[in-house]
Amino acid sequence: MFLALIVLLSEFNLVIFVIRILLKLIVVGFTQRFFVEILYEHEHYESEFYINIYRVLLNWILVF
Repeated sequence: MFLALIVLLSEFNLVIFVIRILLKLIVVGFTQRFFVEILYEHEHYESEFYINIYRVLLNWILVF
């Protein structure tokens, strides 16, 4: 019974891990779309400022 409980908990942790990865991918996709829209609106296609903001937010999202 103890072994079954360990297996169940490990599967539950795996499910949570997969859900967290999927949520991160969704959030990254939305932030990427948001920043692309900002860049097109302000016509700063190669602005280092906006690119650096995007990179910082992307790294922050992937950490948490």
